[in-house]
Amino acid sequence: MVSAAALNLEAAAPFAVWRRLSLIFILAAVLCCAVQESFASDGYMGASMDELLGEAVEPKPDKGKAKAKAPAAAAFVSAKASAPAAAPAPVPPSSGRNSTSSEGSADGSVGVTCPKTRHVRHCISGRILYLTTISYEGDSCARKKKVKRTRADRNCPIGTKYSRTKCSRSGYRIETSLTVYLDDCVCKRRKLSTKKRCTPECKPATQRTRCIDNSLYRIESGEKVVNFACTAYTKQVALKPDCTVGVRKKPGTCRGLFMTVTELRTTYRNCRCRTTRKRVRVRCACPKTKVRTRCDGNVKMRISTVYRLKRNSCKVETKVKRIPISCPKNRVKSRSSCRADCSQTVTETWAEVRNCRCVRPVKKRTVKCCCPKPQRNSYCRGSVLHSMVRRFQLRGGRCKEKVKVTKKPIVCNKKYRPVKSSCAFNGYRRVILYNQERRGCECVKRRRITYEKCGCGKDYTTEKCDDNVWIVKAVTHKMDGAKSACKRSVAVRKKPIKCRGKLHRRVSRCQSDGYRVVRQLVEEARDCVCVT
Repeated sequence: MVSAAALNLEAAAPFAVWRRLSLIFILAAVLCCAVQESFASDGYMGASMDELLGEAVEPKPDKGKAKAKAPAAAAFVSAKASAPAAAPAPVPPSSGRNSTSSEGSADGSVGVTCPKTRHVRHCISGRILYLTTISYEGDSCARKKKVKRTRADRNCPIGTKYSRTKCSRSGYRIETSLTVYLDDCVCKRRKLSTKKRCTPECKPATQRTRCIDNSLYRIESGEKVVNFACTAYTKQVALKPDCTVGVRKKPGTCRGLFMTVTELRTTYRNCRCRTTRKRVRVRCACPKTKVRTRCDGNVKMRISTVYRLKRNSCKVETKVKRIPISCPKNRVKSRSSCRADCSQTVTETWAEVRNCRCVRPVKKRTVKCCCPKPQRNSYCRGSVLHSMVRRFQLRGGRCKEKVKVTKKPIVCNKKYRPVKSSCAFNGYRRVILYNQERRGCECVKRRRITYEKCGCGKDYTTEKCDDNVWIVKAVTHKMDGAKSACKRSVAVRKKPIKCRGKLHRRVSRCQSDGYRVVRQLVEEARDCVCVT
């Protein structure tokens, strides 16, 4: 029995290897093409998403279910193990997902092979990845499930980056765009390259100079762009160095009145400007200005000798400034008190120019300080009165006499001037007449007395009625001064009497005969009175 079992195991070993390889290929095809079939083959087609995305470790099944599954698994294994033993010839691998193999042991026991661990990948919304691991452990092949949730875009830099190469010497550059994106929670990259025309960066031009037969040339060599490509070129340009700078002078430090100047001369020789130096001692300063003064009459002369530096030599300039000397023009006089003989001492000082200076000489003299009072004298010659007045005025310390003669003709008033008294009761008054008569150069008064009429009759007024005309007569008397007589004047005023002519109606009572008397009265003038 032992040898028979051993032979059966040796015969079944090649077939077990073949079955395992077949199972690997079948599982790969099933996972890629139909995930649901793999779930359905294991009895999980009806499982919900919550079960698939549940805890990492599936909870342990109940004891009753575990016991029920164990015999089924044992039967499944035993059925698979017995099949190849019955047929010694090679059998093609079955299409089932689970395969079992049994190997004989020394004690005759049979081993159980569980399904391999499966990894199920599930993508949601293109970014969230759920990885479910299903494994079978133990002799009873207990199924365990573990779910791991990750974000697919966490380590996936989504976006597009552009880059380009440098422009080649042939005039092209490569522009590359690298796009990173998610495809079913898988980070993928797409690279696109484009060849474009560009302007290349050619070698920079270099310049060098070269002397040929005492002529200087600048040789420029480099590359330039021709039809988007770098082409070499060489250019030669004749240079003309400007050595005609002339003589440049570099002054040194002035010490005293002189300084050292370095003269730089530039000449062209062997394609180069060469400079020669020569030191020359030149004047850099002049003596200070000298000033002296001199007097010329009343004018002060200020002579200035100025030294000016022009073209390394001192030029002498003389300036003369004439300053007129002026002294105060006011004279100061002082007088002593006036003495009894009308004399006083006057001291006078003033300023004058002597040798361009102001000096003050003093001069004293005695002058009159008062004069006699005016003297008056008059005399008569014929009818003219001569009046002579001698006045003395103090001028310049001397009494100067001034005589004034006034001639006044004597004219007396010969016209009588009346002086009248009041009027007497008899109608006359006294009149005194005054006049003048000349005697030598004097007028003597004379008087003469006369009488004149001064009064007349009284004034009166009379009134009378003449044919209903009221006549008023006013008689006045007035003195005629020239004739000394009374002048009578009469003024008559007439006023006609006019009544209003108003009608007065008077009605009597009614008489017994049935009549009444009606009287109509009208005003009329009678003896200058209106009556009805």
